[in-house]
Amino acid sequence: MKTNKLFFLVTAIAVLSLAGCQSNETSITSETQVPSYSEADTTAYKAATASQDVSFCKKIEDVKYQQECETTVANESAFENAITKKDPKLCSAISSMDKQKACAIQIEYALGEEKKLQAKQATRQDQQSKMNTIISSNDYTRCKELTEENYKYSCEQTILTNQAITTKDLTWCDKASNTELQSACKAGA
Repeated sequence: MKTNKLFFLVTAIAVLSLAGCQSNETSITSETQVPSYSEADTTAYKAATASQDVSFCKKIEDVKYQQECETTVANESAFENAITKKDPKLCSAISSMDKQKACAIQIEYALGEEKKLQAKQATRQDQQSKMNTIISSNDYTRCKELTEENYKYSCEQTILTNQAITTKDLTWCDKASNTELQSACKAGA
């Protein structure tokens, strides 16, 4: 059994080898081989791309690799500049159309997230302002007007605790909407 498998494997390799010899086309392996660069060139390339400093590219001896390095650094620098400034027009400085699109998409996403954050901050500021107005009125029943639970809780606790302290009457704490608030009020008073 092992002999049959071995024979089949050797035969298959021989047939494939012969088929490759009869082809007039260039071997795939020779077309896809990655050039071997010197350690110094590779190190300079890595330093240039990591620091976005094109001067390291100038230290690369292989001309094509040096050009690739310069293009990569220029593209990364343009990408970072566009992202930092949140300006999709700056993406056009990138040589690759695909990377230009990726740049524009990333900026669009960042601007969308920024708008969401601004909306959340505006809601928080609005809730804080409303809460401060309600607390000034000393009407804990108005705390229900707030839409954010944490502001409702804080509003009610603050008013009831202040009333309990001012009047020296802990029964104010019993008016809280839940036992947790009642306990917090009594602890604060």
